[in-house]
Amino acid sequence: MHVRFWGVRGSIPVSGKAYTRFGGDSACLEVRGSRGSVILDAGTGLRGLGNALSAGEPQPIHLLLTHFHWDHILGLLFFKPLYDDRFRIAIHGPLPAEETEATLAALMRQPYFPVPFASVQARLSFAHLREAETVAGFNVEAIPLSHPSPGQGYAIEDESGRLVFLTDNELDGEPALDRYAAFAQNASLLVHDAEYTGSEYALRKGWGHSSQERALELALRAGARRLALYHHNQDRTDAEVLAMERQCREKAALAAPDLDCFAAAQGMEVEF
Repeated sequence: MHVRFWGVRGSIPVSGKAYTRFGGDSACLEVRGSRGSVILDAGTGLRGLGNALSAGEPQPIHLLLTHFHWDHILGLLFFKPLYDDRFRIAIHGPLPAEETEATLAALMRQPYFPVPFASVQARLSFAHLREAETVAGFNVEAIPLSHPSPGQGYAIEDESGRLVFLTDNELDGEPALDRYAAFAQNASLLVHDAEYTGSEYALRKGWGHSSQERALELALRAGARRLALYHHNQDRTDAEVLAMERQCREKAALAAPDLDCFAAAQGMEVEF
């Protein structure tokens, strides 16, 4: 399995010298396996991925959405394959198919966007991804997110390993930790929301995001082999993200020396 991070920010994309190392685009991952590929979330990172896909031979596109907050869907409006009749795009999400289609159509409406939904040239299909399905050769499982907007996280598995993607997920209390630890058990790579430091989270309980400490605790309980800190706060500079990564690694080294803890960066690629 080959994983590429096309966007790692949360809430809103950012730019500037303070954000060059980890990047400024919002949530988007590409996952490629031996039988196909899927895309996780459609934040602004999807624009760059769309440019790359449009430059090559058209392949079926499977897009899995966690939820419909702006930072997870905005890139879809600037996704080149959407306006190219050579492409077939299947959009899977946490809502019934007709609601997902209606949401996309509403995005592409004046006064918010100049290009109407009727201008889409790709062959689109919509699906409500339920608890477990096969998508592009992967075994895909879904779990409800602990977030104010209804959504779901995903586990994507093939013969090479298991990727667990839990962004915009608040780990508040033992029941939540136990539930998500069971879902992420023995993950080859756990990508988890680490929006806050511990002190920041104390002031933002109920907002639907987690701290790096909670993300690490989940990885330890699940026996994950790698933990990617994800959904970096829009104001978190490269230096601050590096500090969070260093703290996570120091704690992981004491509790589970074999756990690889790192901060996800735009353009980073991971294989297993």
